[in-house]
Amino acid sequence: MNKKAMGFCAGLLFATAPLRAHDIWLETRGGNLELLYGDTYPEVFNPSKVKEFIGYDKKGQAVPLQRVVTDDGFVFVPNPSVVLMAMALDDGYWVPNTPSDSRNVTQEVAHRFPQYRHPMLFHKSIYAWSSVASKPVHQKMEIVMLKKNVKKIKKTLAQILA
Repeated sequence: MNKKAMGFCAGLLFATAPLRAHDIWLETRGGNLELLYGDTYPEVFNPSKVKEFIGYDKKGQAVPLQRVVTDDGFVFVPNPSVVLMAMALDDGYWVPNTPSDSRNVTQEVAHRFPQYRHPMLFHKSIYAWSSVASKPVHQKMEIVMLKKNVKKIKKTLAQILA
């Protein structure tokens, strides 16, 4: 990789660092998939904030997903026919509480603050390779692989999942 490309990638990484302040991911626990949120100290994501969760089979057909509410959140029961799962999450409205902290408020309250924010989170998990993983699943915002990289990504994913 040449120096210009490396500099661009490094700049892109630093420019997007604030976007990674809180991540969401699915983690296997007790045979189920638990949606976690956070950074250093992850927490279970509030089930009411999950607005859409769809599983897709290898043909790209929607597959029903079972969600089970638990004492501290919820889990998804894995479905062996799912090769990709897509989710949309609404984290609600947030306003500054202190210079280093925010609080969750209603939409009406948030609109009274000039610096309110309304984070929407979009998540995809790939469980097995299929052409579905290289095509859009029509989320409001999503990352789709470029066709020229699909073979390389498929090989890398197969090594990770092996």
